[in-house]
Amino acid sequence: MGKFLDKKKIDESIILSELFRLFMKLQYLFVSDKKYIANTFRKRFKKELNWRNPSTYQEKLQWLKMYHRNDLQTKCADKVAVRDFVKKVIGEEYLIPQPLVLENGKDLVPEILPDRPFIVKCNHNSAAYTIVKNKFKINWGKERKKFNNLLKQNYYYQSREWQYKNIPPRIIIEELLVDEEGNIPLDYKFYCFNGKPKIIHVSVKKNQDHYVLFFDLNWNKLPLKYADYSNEGPFSLQKPVKLTEMINLSEKLSAHNPFVRIDFYQPNKKIFFGEITYHPSSGLLHYEPEEFNQIMGDWIDLSNIKK
Repeated sequence: MGKFLDKKKIDESIILSELFRLFMKLQYLFVSDKKYIANTFRKRFKKELNWRNPSTYQEKLQWLKMYHRNDLQTKCADKVAVRDFVKKVIGEEYLIPQPLVLENGKDLVPEILPDRPFIVKCNHNSAAYTIVKNKFKINWGKERKKFNNLLKQNYYYQSREWQYKNIPPRIIIEELLVDEEGNIPLDYKFYCFNGKPKIIHVSVKKNQDHYVLFFDLNWNKLPLKYADYSNEGPFSLQKPVKLTEMINLSEKLSAHNPFVRIDFYQPNKKIFFGEITYHPSSGLLHYEPEEFNQIMGDWIDLSNIKK
């Protein structure tokens, strides 16, 4: 959102939220998607985006943002509608229970909310949620204001990721998954290239530290890392018991797109689907070593896509 913009403050302030939406819509009116994507890429990586012959992972994700758009992407980016797709492709048993879907923040009142721990989030955006372990200890007035602000936002204007543009915004109440120790389980993110999972991304938070690790499909740790995060922590990650099954499920769910990330959780040895993401972090992350940016780019085949 920019160096001087605090996402949390925007989400919680009616005035800041309105100003931010106005700014994004004005920018949309005067800056085309292609120019916006190219400008953002140039600012982030200090080089021009090669539209004619993209080769790296970062370049190809920008190209896909611009030239590969369809209704299935919109359905899969919608955290409510995607459930029908998941149910059809791999089965309903992999869905996290979702007891309530609301259309207005004013409906966030404890009387209708579950007694068990849950998470509140929207179906149409990213990285905005509230974890609720005890609904009577939450400031619901503050949450109603925040989620009404979020319902008015259109993530497409911030990122020009078309799949978010036409999602009807709603609020989701979803069961909070926990492992045997009562902690939120690890999120296993499968990077899939033309329907073939090849890399697994796992984020780990320990105290105030955040680590990001990458593995191959045999659970061998890769030297790949995000430039802004360490991949060396004071812990070891055991191979997931259901790894083979998650790989197979990822392959089925990713078959429709040249690149997609499929997320799963595995609390208590049971697999749950997380989400489908077409352009992780809008394709604007720095990877180290740089050679992986090219390796992953080589895995994305754009030859069958018509501009």
